[in-house]
Amino acid sequence: MQTLIAKGRQPVDAPFKADGKTPWTVKEKLLLGLTPQEYLAQLVRNPFNWVLAAIFAVGVPVTVSRFIF
Repeated sequence: MQTLIAKGRQPVDAPFKADGKTPWTVKEKLLLGLTPQEYLAQLVRNPFNWVLAAIFAVGVPVTVSRFIF
C-alpha cells in the first residue's frame, strides 16, 4: 500500500475519491485503484496466487474427468 501512496494514488477503501464528491468507477473498484498493468504485476508477484493456480491446475481436470467418466 505504501507504493500506491508513494505514486500519488489512493487505495479504494471509501465510496468516494479523495475529493469526497467523485465516486469510484466500477473499473477502479475492480482493479483496486491500480492500472491494469499494475494489477497484473501484483497478481504475478503474490506467491499465494501461485499456490491457488497449482490447486486449480490439478483440481479442475480431476473434477471434469469425474463428470465425464
